Amino acid sequence: HEINCLQGVEIETRLEKFFAHDAKKILREIKTPFVIMLDGYEALVNKLGQGDKARAEDNWLHEPKIGLVRKLPNVLWVVAGREKLHWEEDILPNEQTHLMGQISLEDAKLYFHKIGIFDEKMIAGLHKLTSGTPVYMDWCYKQYIQLQREKGYEIKLEDFGSNTTELAKRYLRDMKSEQQDVVYLLSCLPDIWNDEMVNWVAKKTNYQVSINAEYKRIKGLSLIEKIGDEYKIHETFRNVVLNFMEDEDRGDLSEAVWEYYIYYLDCEHTDEEKADMVKRYVQSFRRIGKYTKWNEEKLEKMLHGIYRYAWRIRNLDIVLETRDFVNDIMKDEKNKCCILAQYIVTEFYMRLQEYKKAKEIAENEYAICIKAYGEDNKLALSFLGRLAVIYEFTKDYEKGKEAIEKKYEGYKRMLGAAHKETLEVCQELIHLCNVTGN
Repeated sequence: HEINCLQGVEIETRLEKFFAHDAKKILREIKTPFVIMLDGYEALVNKLGQGDKARAEDNWLHEPKIGLVRKLPNVLWVVAGREKLHWEEDILPNEQTHLMGQISLEDAKLYFHKIGIFDEKMIAGLHKLTSGTPVYMDWCYKQYIQLQREKGYEIKLEDFGSNTTELAKRYLRDMKSEQQDVVYLLSCLPDIWNDEMVNWVAKKTNYQVSINAEYKRIKGLSLIEKIGDEYKIHETFRNVVLNFMEDEDRGDLSEAVWEYYIYYLDCEHTDEEKADMVKRYVQSFRRIGKYTKWNEEKLEKMLHGIYRYAWRIRNLDIVLETRDFVNDIMKDEKNKCCILAQYIVTEFYMRLQEYKKAKEIAENEYAICIKAYGEDNKLALSFLGRLAVIYEFTKDYEKGKEAIEKKYEGYKRMLGAAHKETLEVCQELIHLCNVTGN
């Protein structure tokens, strides 16, 4: 409770103590590996200089006897910022200090020296070629080993390619055919995938043998990022792989991914898990969806899945991307799939309480529906129902009543006055009459 009695300046002077107290309390019962990230810490310490004062101020974290780095062996410490920490070599070896994502030229030299490249010009060229990105540097290493085996002359910078795409192409060409099959399959999956998805798609196609032989090894390569129990393939390499593949192979794999999507939504997963699958699939539309053999039946299944689970994602972009993708495929605003996609957008805007946008879309789509299919079709009547709700929320009760009356008359003509759905619409009409006092 000490912190509650202190002023801001006093808290700052004892910040390390409070942090250490909380860390000890939280981590006392934790047995699994743990990560603590201190962003900007190096600027705080390094401004104190290189002398005894700096070391004394930093002892709480890295001093051998009392420092938290030594006291908490199950913790991975990530100290991030724009400056380099001035810690002793035994605490922080040089190879553990680098820019995240892009390794500095200084640190890249250490890497290339370890694999046997010492020419300064070559190292500078490779660093520029890879942009200091670890996965690209790893590709250079594989290429260097291959060149050493095959060439009897001095290796040159141009042997690695002119850019990262060329580097990835060379890396792919050097893979065995079974390994290529695995990365072909992985490149056709949504951005993030797991073992279940891989094995399901492999069984649906002709990739099962390769998956059994090489999948585990491919997952261990630096071009694959592990995210918990899931994985992600490096984007540049994935694009290169897709360009290498035959259209037929991309089509077969895309069809299998589509089938997995439908299978997953039919299984006993939680709504949150299904919403996550919808999100992943939609986000991959432009990459893998273009190779799927779409028809109205498939699009309707996909849209119903999105309609059911998209709200749990709470992401308008997912819904808008779906609509645009369907419009690009069907290229006809009168097509029922395009209209259904717009209905989902309308529903989403309503949930966001953006009634003006919802009304604009609903009125436009209702006009399109009756022009293309007549007044007595479920899509047109669904938009009338949405309009009735919108008018009610915006207190335009007369228009709301008019819309629901049209919907009721349409259902009577289509299904008869005694049908369950007609009676449900009748209840909606009674509700609006009660609201308006008519």
